[in-house]
Amino acid sequence: MYSGATGDTHLLDALPVEVLRFVIDSAPCSVLEIAALIADVVDEPADAWVVQVSEVLQRLRALQLVEHVPH
Repeated sequence: MYSGATGDTHLLDALPVEVLRFVIDSAPCSVLEIAALIADVVDEPADAWVVQVSEVLQRLRALQLVEHVPH
């Protein structure tokens, strides 16, 4: 993934790629909404994904690949 903000290119694992896909397709969306979308894909409860999605979003924000948009 290329960051236009920093000029850096990042190699991402599967979960960050899926989170980014949902952010792009459903923006703006909350951590809970993204967790629910991922849970639907893997057929698990959404609450099992909230912490992981939150951590992924924090890392993506640190890399300047996404930004927090209050809604």
